[in-house]
Amino acid sequence: EKQKMTDCLSAFCGDDVRQKVPHTEDGGGVLSNEQIVRDPKDDLRPGGRERQTGAASVELEYYSDAPSRDDMVFWHGKDKGVSYDDADFAKVDTIITGPHAGASFPVELKPFVSPLLTRRNQYDFSDVATGPVGRAWASIDERVVFVQNCAPRVVTDANRALHDDNPEPALREFFRRRHAGLTSYAGVDSVRPVTFNNIPVLREPESPADWEALVGTIKKAREKGPTAYYHTLDAVVDRVIESRAFTDDQPLTLVCLHDTDAFKCAADGSLSVARPPKDNMPDLVCLGNAGDASGAGASLSMPKAELVRMAGVWAKAFGYSEGAVASGDSEGGAVYLNRPYKKGFESTHWPQHIREKPKGPRTVHAVQVEFLRKVLHGPRVDVELRKPGVGYPQEDREHAKTVAEKLKWATDRLRDERSHAEGRL
Repeated sequence: EKQKMTDCLSAFCGDDVRQKVPHTEDGGGVLSNEQIVRDPKDDLRPGGRERQTGAASVELEYYSDAPSRDDMVFWHGKDKGVSYDDADFAKVDTIITGPHAGASFPVELKPFVSPLLTRRNQYDFSDVATGPVGRAWASIDERVVFVQNCAPRVVTDANRALHDDNPEPALREFFRRRHAGLTSYAGVDSVRPVTFNNIPVLREPESPADWEALVGTIKKAREKGPTAYYHTLDAVVDRVIESRAFTDDQPLTLVCLHDTDAFKCAADGSLSVARPPKDNMPDLVCLGNAGDASGAGASLSMPKAELVRMAGVWAKAFGYSEGAVASGDSEGGAVYLNRPYKKGFESTHWPQHIREKPKGPRTVHAVQVEFLRKVLHGPRVDVELRKPGVGYPQEDREHAKTVAEKLKWATDRLRDERSHAEGRL
């Protein structure tokens, strides 16, 4: 397995990789993360750090500083120098969240990361395409603020309830199931040590001391990552509802932004392994309100009529007819409702949490948005990801901006339609 990794690096990155990246002294050819990561003293801040080269990087990416508010929160005017304190939140009616936007690992985890993990595996393990789109959307829409989590799932999944428990029992059970050949990790994957195609991310500890070290590191990284993200999002919500007077017919909307590739990562790095039929994605996006495939249900995070209207307008924004929304369980179509994803912690927790705040609006709509990943990162990146490789292509910022413009157009139209229906225009 170690030799395969060396061969892959030579085949996919060029023969000179053997000179550029040192081998281990034992001659086994495995590339340790100590050898292939950047120095932690480098500028590895996680909030949308730009890569300076157009070539795909093969190095794993780590951040050395705890994510700050400015790493996580993006608002209209930020790119023009407007500070958080000076930003006009009185116009904000939509909060976008990116709970899985972070791909970089906290540098403290470096000793525990599998030496066979590639940059492509690392990025594919995240919803990395959501960050550029969320940031671009906030930059062009004064009524939007975007909050991204900078830490990966290997620290703790941010689309879950806050965890202050000991992660060791669940991690041990996760590894036990994996060794047993089981495919379901339900209930034990809040800290996920493998990718969704079962590629190791964390090395399994071999001794009590190893377990103690790993668990302690995860707890510390959790506080600086998902827990900090939750409290930052909560503070942004407070800022929004203190700055704007919401009414019953002017809801606060929470868009929980995710992406999913149509394929999983193969052994050669190509995204070419078909997903199970039950997990098939639509051509554009899945919108979830905790209902059924028509958007109906008893406890919805967004009313069915609003979800259906949103689906039609979003389809049109991306060049589809408004009739491209799949009906019920029918296959094919640009937009699916509640399949394969119907809800998450954020889309169900935050509406109630916001309504319970002293000044919280009574009407809060939330939707879990799961884009087909290639829609967000564009054709150039998608073509590269279908090929074998270990690196991840540079993001297409112009494409992300185009996607953001389409989302702004759709959101503006939905706002206008709501205003017309309520007789305010």
